[in-house]
Amino acid sequence: MGVPLPKPVDTKLIDRAGSPLFKVGSGCMNGYRDNMEDAHAILIKEDWGFFGVFDGHVNDECSEYIAQKFTERMQTESVPMSEERMKALCLSLDYEYLATGGDGGSTGTFCIVRKLPNGKFDVMVGNVGDSRVIACKDGVCVPLTNDHKPGYAQENQRIFQCHGTVENNRVDGSLAVSRAFGDVTYKAHKESKDPALQVQQKVIALPEVQFIELSAGDFLLLCCDGVFEGDFPNEDVVQYVRHRLPHAKDLAKVACGVCDEAVARNSKDNISCMIVQLVDGSNYVAEQGGHAVEYFPGSFLACNSTPYRQAYFKMSAKAGITPAKALQLRFEKVKELIRDTLVSYHINEPHQPIDFSKLNEQTLIEFVLYFSDRSHENVFEWSRAQLLDKARELHGDGHNYPPHLPELIKERDDVFRGGPQGDQRPEEFFDLLRRDLEKTTSSQPRGNVFDVIQQIQSGSPIPPELLQYVMNSRQHPDDCDDDDS
Repeated sequence: MGVPLPKPVDTKLIDRAGSPLFKVGSGCMNGYRDNMEDAHAILIKEDWGFFGVFDGHVNDECSEYIAQKFTERMQTESVPMSEERMKALCLSLDYEYLATGGDGGSTGTFCIVRKLPNGKFDVMVGNVGDSRVIACKDGVCVPLTNDHKPGYAQENQRIFQCHGTVENNRVDGSLAVSRAFGDVTYKAHKESKDPALQVQQKVIALPEVQFIELSAGDFLLLCCDGVFEGDFPNEDVVQYVRHRLPHAKDLAKVACGVCDEAVARNSKDNISCMIVQLVDGSNYVAEQGGHAVEYFPGSFLACNSTPYRQAYFKMSAKAGITPAKALQLRFEKVKELIRDTLVSYHINEPHQPIDFSKLNEQTLIEFVLYFSDRSHENVFEWSRAQLLDKARELHGDGHNYPPHLPELIKERDDVFRGGPQGDQRPEEFFDLLRRDLEKTTSSQPRGNVFDVIQQIQSGSPIPPELLQYVMNSRQHPDDCDDDDS
């Protein structure tokens, strides 16, 4: 996995979809990794839908390939699909990817959800690796996948039969999953289309398949293992979502909240979460301003770290956002979040005392959860009087700011230098970038950091190849708080 970044890249890529049968919201973030390697798939037909999350390793080649090709193949498949057909399809996709000579691999967890004549929903779940599908059925957490780990008896036996080893719960001491697409190193029969040979390899792409019947109002979670890597077990994830759905206007924002919560609970991985709610979602995308796909610019607090900057701009590039635009969007988002927070807490400035009696219940819940170290999930069932008492108690213990406000103000003032007058010159990062440029060119960058990066990308007057140099440059010794390693 390598050395984690000094801070998580919490930029989100958001996807939304809806139909009379489904409301679907997806969010993914880079987290502490140096690359975002997850991909996902959403395909909605008249009476069924296909949904998947694919967690790549080494790179995103395999996850992107399988997500795209799986979706294309589902366009021509018959639904309902048999278990045998699902398994054959996965083995076929694996063969096709290996034939491309592509590097890396990917886990995959996916489901086909079909509306039945009786109003129920038939769900077919397939899983390859350690991503997960979980159902919330009548308010109860129902896991629908098993992690495929090398140490498990069935997996272990196959690995040894194929002359592999299991060391530190990894295949040949390296790969942490025993089933995956790709990963050519562990597939002695990579050129074979024979299923009997394809399932006799150290690592296989044979899915485990399960079925469940759900009702309208139930929901499914499709998550990569990064959601659960820290201290965020299945039941907690389901309860996190279940408590927020009744109050949420945007399902995708709840999915993004799962990603943030996973980081708060010590996940160091890429994080993807998709929520498929079995409700009428015909107007869902329109209600969100028509934004089926959205880019949410994350914080830029670790801008002095070269690996962090690289990861930040790689994440924005996945959304087709240039570095200059990413920083501009983040600066605008910081100002927006500060403004909205002050309004929500009925204060005019950060140090103003909070009158909790003026806050609505959702804002009170946010305050209590944030400063209670997430230990009061039943707060959603509290009365307003209980919420007020707890908020005032926490306030008396020294929690005098609304959640996240100090970090936002620090980012605005220390990174972007965007004070009350709206100055848009993130000078600390600008100075670093300018010094990097001055080492390799006599051209003097003009304007603020957004202008400078645009100059780099446009090639005038600074050559475009310098962009890669800037992204790879090491910090100067006199720069403060460098977290590079």
